[in-house]
Amino acid sequence: MRYQETFQVSNMVVDRYFAELTGAEAKLLIVVFRQTYGWVDKRTGKRKTRDWISHSQFVKKTGLSRRA
Repeated sequence: MRYQETFQVSNMVVDRYFAELTGAEAKLLIVVFRQTYGWVDKRTGKRKTRDWISHSQFVKKTGLSRRA
């Protein structure tokens, strides 16, 4: 596995928030990390710090309903 194909989640985020999140909330948060820090720009070699993520992307990537 190459570094460019991974993303990291801060220990602080896991330690502080994951115990309080529901399963659906955790899935959504992981998608946000994956869609931002999980992407490397091939031109610059830098990771995204933000992105537009549509409802349909969340539904597809999490398996949750639109309502959830």
